[in-house]
Amino acid sequence: MLFKKLITILFTTALIISHLNLIANNPDGKKTKQKKQKKIPENIEVFKHTFSIRPFYSNQLTIFSLEDKKNQGKTIFYRPNAMGSVGVEIGYKRFKFSYAYKLPVSDNSITKYGNTEYKSINFGYQSRVVGLNFYYFNFKSFYLHNPSQFYPEWTKDNPYPHRKDLSTFTFGFFSYFCFNKSFSINSAFSQNERQKKSAGSFMLLVADRFTHIENNGSLIPLSEYSYYGNMNLFSTGSFNSTIIAPGIGYNIIVKRLYFSPILLVGSGPQIQSYNVGSKSRMRVKLPLYFNYKNAIGYNGKTFYTRVVYSIDINNIPLRDAKLKISFFTLIASAGFRF
Repeated sequence: MLFKKLITILFTTALIISHLNLIANNPDGKKTKQKKQKKIPENIEVFKHTFSIRPFYSNQLTIFSLEDKKNQGKTIFYRPNAMGSVGVEIGYKRFKFSYAYKLPVSDNSITKYGNTEYKSINFGYQSRVVGLNFYYFNFKSFYLHNPSQFYPEWTKDNPYPHRKDLSTFTFGFFSYFCFNKSFSINSAFSQNERQKKSAGSFMLLVADRFTHIENNGSLIPLSEYSYYGNMNLFSTGSFNSTIIAPGIGYNIIVKRLYFSPILLVGSGPQIQSYNVGSKSRMRVKLPLYFNYKNAIGYNGKTFYTRVVYSIDINNIPLRDAKLKISFFTLIASAGFRF
């Protein structure tokens, strides 16, 4: 049911945006084309292709870290056993839709780290100065990444402690705004057009993210109980973060090759609802948000390729602990326009 609702929302949004664009750009095709030609900056080359297809490899990790409030105990890390996924991105004009399937892991890897199940769906719209992206992904089953700090008898020859009960899903949207028309975030990440010369821009990220976490047993190793208070009894939590993050982006261009780093730092209200034992807690916090991403690629008229790496850190300051959810993503892809 969740997937069906998500797909319905994404395609409804796409139709609304497409309809608004038609209204804004005047129904007279000839006049619209003339106006668009005049508005294209000299530093931008627009590709006239309508469709694109891009197979990709993606390795997307959601890593949990827990610290006690007074920093007296040891940091606890949980990671998924994810070898990555393969998928395809289909583009129509400025709209993009992608779906990925996870790659199988070996039996030895499952024995050592557990078997993580995960899915990922993305849908986006990208123009030169504005981008809007919707996403959903989930992970089920994690392993304790640093067991030697809590279990002195544990060695690397032993399996890592598995947490089949630990699961999370995240969905939301983010939108980029750029303030220099000679800078194209589109050329770096969606590759619908090409920036001819190096240029940068101040940027603004507006986003909303909902994350849900569930577990049946304590996330805290027994040796750390005294430092984490009621966090020992944490069982489920939902966290909705509204984010406003200013920053800067820059495209370094060498002919059709490019390197494009983006850095964004900000904050926003975070609504927390979680259970510790028989108690339910509701809080509103204002945590720090950090995002860094870069792309390196080749942007030809027909063939294009890129590698994207991003780090997205969402801080969740709870009453008895500091929870940090870090999203690490690596994407390698190549595609064709037609």
